[in-house]
Amino acid sequence: MSLITQGPHTVTVYPMVITGKTKYGTWKTVRGDGIVLDNVRVENHGAGSLSALESEDETEVNDQKKVKGALPWPGGTHSIVEFEGVEYDQVGLPKEYTQGERTKHYVVRLRRRGAEVK
Repeated sequence: MSLITQGPHTVTVYPMVITGKTKYGTWKTVRGDGIVLDNVRVENHGAGSLSALESEDETEVNDQKKVKGALPWPGGTHSIVEFEGVEYDQVGLPKEYTQGERTKHYVVRLRRRGAEVK
């Protein structure tokens, strides 16, 4: 299906790699090698009108996007995704849709790193 396999965008996914534990017993991670994904679709995450992401007085900004593409998604829950020079954090696990053979795809929600209101 062309909407899933022929998207107009390219993103780079940086999975986080565990390198050991810190002196406090938490996992120590570093950014892994980038994985380039072509032919994906990146859209604004629609949060509805007047939500915490979009307000009438413009004091908050919609800093979330979603990526759609053909399975599999190479990232994990703490991955960093770069799109058009801006870095985003992956929010949660990807949603995987696997019912139809021709329409298998994922949707991954992203939140911009260090978003600020201008």
